[in-house]
Amino acid sequence: MGVTINGKVYGDVADGIKPKSFRGMPGRTGQFLRRDIPKQIYQDKDGKMSLMPGQFVTDDIIKRYNINPQYFVHPETMRLQGSFAFAHKHKGKFSVGIIRDMNGRGDVLMASVICKALKYQYGNAVTTKMCVKPGYESILFGNDYVDHIYTDRDLMDKEGEGVDIKLNVNDLEFKAELKMFEREQKIVKNRTTIYLEHLGLYLDNTTPHYFVTDSERVWAKQELERKDYNLNKPIIGIQLYGSNATRTYPNMWDVIHLLEDSGYQVLVLDGKNVGTDNYTYNLRQVGALVEQMTTTVTPNSYLFHLAGAMKKRAIALFGSCDGKIWVEDYEKVTAIDGKCPGSKNKCWWTMPCLSGDSLREKEKTHAPDCLAQIKPETILDEVTRQINEPKKVLVAVLTYNMSHLTKEMIDSIRSFHNYDILVIDNESSDDTIAWCESHNIKTIIRRQPVDEAWNMGLQATKEGGYDYLLLCNNDCILSSEYINTVVEVAERRQAFLVTGNVINKRDVQHNIGFQEMVKSVEVTQNVMVAGDYSALLISKDCIDKVGGFKYFAPRYQCDEDHMLRVRLFGKELVKTYATTFFHKHGAVVKSADFTEARRNSEWMEGVKNFKLEWGVDIYTDRNTLHSLSRIKDMNSDWKDKIYRKYK
Repeated sequence: MGVTINGKVYGDVADGIKPKSFRGMPGRTGQFLRRDIPKQIYQDKDGKMSLMPGQFVTDDIIKRYNINPQYFVHPETMRLQGSFAFAHKHKGKFSVGIIRDMNGRGDVLMASVICKALKYQYGNAVTTKMCVKPGYESILFGNDYVDHIYTDRDLMDKEGEGVDIKLNVNDLEFKAELKMFEREQKIVKNRTTIYLEHLGLYLDNTTPHYFVTDSERVWAKQELERKDYNLNKPIIGIQLYGSNATRTYPNMWDVIHLLEDSGYQVLVLDGKNVGTDNYTYNLRQVGALVEQMTTTVTPNSYLFHLAGAMKKRAIALFGSCDGKIWVEDYEKVTAIDGKCPGSKNKCWWTMPCLSGDSLREKEKTHAPDCLAQIKPETILDEVTRQINEPKKVLVAVLTYNMSHLTKEMIDSIRSFHNYDILVIDNESSDDTIAWCESHNIKTIIRRQPVDEAWNMGLQATKEGGYDYLLLCNNDCILSSEYINTVVEVAERRQAFLVTGNVINKRDVQHNIGFQEMVKSVEVTQNVMVAGDYSALLISKDCIDKVGGFKYFAPRYQCDEDHMLRVRLFGKELVKTYATTFFHKHGAVVKSADFTEARRNSEWMEGVKNFKLEWGVDIYTDRNTLHSLSRIKDMNSDWKDKIYRKYK
């Protein structure tokens, strides 16, 4: 398949659509090793050969060492990766049509992540179109990343200017490098990862999006009240049936009775009208109801994808599939896996334990033993954990213009814990406020220095009854487990302040991925380093005992003062290397209309005022800051200085 540019079709060999990388040296052909595999070492009678990820390997070497084809990049992948860049370069604005018109509602949500990745990489230069099975189009209503929705392939091709690049996602994953994702009968990658790797796209957050309208939200609450549900008490949603018998948990009614006996309200979401095969609720109504559930218990089927896309809690039950892989995109969805009595491996859709002529799961008539043996009591325990264990976190994001950074930062916020987002904006002149309002994000708009903005976050934390405040700059991107990890450290160590490892985003390739930087190390900070307060967790106890931030200069030194007061109180700032965040140091400050001389002047003013407060120059005498005894000797009133009012 070629790419259509201004009505002209370019084939695979034109201008890099089939990349030059398939030819390593003149007259020599071969293939490129995948970049996500380890170094390969081969040996024959002539000695060893080491091949590195991403290396070009000639055909004669491949044949000589009989190298497994699954280690090489598939030609289809190379073609697709070249298509986007080519269309963008030669046409400027281009369109991508994504076909996912088979059964599988959850698959539609996962495929929509391609649109999200395209928008992140090409912005308004790309128009995204999706063609889905009739009846599934409502799944994509309101999705910011999908510009046009179709249920007819021909119409998608003909309407407007047509489609420049067309992707058939129905079989995209099955063209992956010889089913690398099904290595040794074990799923190692979920669909979103497979899609994006195949297309040469990257996202820090691969969670799909689903949007409930205000009118749908009102309807859902009224429907629950009509059925005498108490909206102030936990309501547990239940999906009875999976897409086929092998995914349908056979003991779900036992779970329902156990939940009701434990005092929980239960709502069956996929029930049918009496005497008919018609479901009680349509797809949009189910989405609105899932949003109102405290958590939803579901088989390996659509509703856990739906809940995950809305950042709602769910418990997904898996038998032959590895649940941890399939829920990794969903911050509040946990998996319960049944264990195979005869094997350590998961078998996905080939289940030899079930009789029949075919191994395909959808042709089986009942659940495998690995799914059936999950105990209802185990599910009840997980429901209770999801309700009682999470902490309440306020994420306060400081913004000033640079809305593209703000959108990316907020999209990276993920946690098992309950959290709310508060944007404290310094009177941005771009679309920051409008975007926040359109996404129901609470905002405070006021021209003020950083210390006052941070104090507003402290005050909102206190007034809202939160356990923790996460202070964030909008030029940061959090790893997926960032909030979970810093909360765990704070709980375990009773620390007042916790931060992760900051990575300067300018110094790394964007697609390195967080997991390659993680180290399980924790250190106590005696002095602050750049970035420590860019994504900082502050405990409620810290707010109560140490209070707020003090003004030193328009932008600087209030963090140094705050950390010193925490240490004087006898608590600590812990930096954990078990999680990390990218930080584009100073991106927002540098975007402001200030001269370098003015910034330097304000910096020195803060340094001077800090020395007047504590008697130490924080940059020429860092050793003094390390020693609390010396600070106390220099400040006889140090106890009185610990607490600062923040209102």
